[in-house]
Amino acid sequence: MTITIDTNDVMTIQSVGMRALKKALGAEGTKVFLRQNARRAGDYTKEKYEIPEPSLDEIVEEMRKLDKDEIDRAEGKI
Repeated sequence: MTITIDTNDVMTIQSVGMRALKKALGAEGTKVFLRQNARRAGDYTKEKYEIPEPSLDEIVEEMRKLDKDEIDRAEGKI
């Protein structure tokens, strides 16, 4: 279901957003999500350009590491 909301109405956006979070994550998941995001500070739009984008090789290497860790966990090595 899609609803149309006035993006200038901050209270409605917050209310609809909270309901969506609770529906998707449940009360406990919503609490964890909000706690994680409340810790963030700074200007994301500015800061995202200060951290260099990973290369394709770095992304593939990280994916291989994650796959190896998952296999090791499944085999009881970790």
